[in-house]
Amino acid sequence: MGHRIVIPASLRPSILNALHAAHQGIGAMCARAADSVFWPNITTDITCIREECTKCHRTANSNPMQHPCDITPPDYPFQRICADYLSFKNTESIVIVDRYSSWPIVQRSASGADSLIKRLREIFVTFGVLEGLTTDGRPRFMFMVGKTQEFLNS
Repeated sequence: MGHRIVIPASLRPSILNALHAAHQGIGAMCARAADSVFWPNITTDITCIREECTKCHRTANSNPMQHPCDITPPDYPFQRICADYLSFKNTESIVIVDRYSSWPIVQRSASGADSLIKRLREIFVTFGVLEGLTTDGRPRFMFMVGKTQEFLNS
């Protein structure tokens, strides 16, 4: 007990695939890894493989990670928006809804921070810079927070 095998970089993809084979989520994969294997930044690699898996997104629990909070009603269109990803027939889309008018924007989009930033940039050009972005707080968005936050702050 307490002994783990240090995995060389060349074998990490196959170990990640084995850890992910059951599609049990980040917590379960990390727990399985903690029992037997190690490499630097293993948790980041596990998070990445989970976030890129469409099957996991389809079957994941839809409960939000955080408790709902009071949201101040916007004073004008596209002051605040909500965003979420939608999978339908193996097609990924991002859904963005204006909180003022409930106007939906649905566009095919790959998941990831770069895709989200591209869509936000298009909205800024059309409607101006927003003051708030609301998501469900799921790992899919939280994983992208750093890069997206950098964009929003710039």
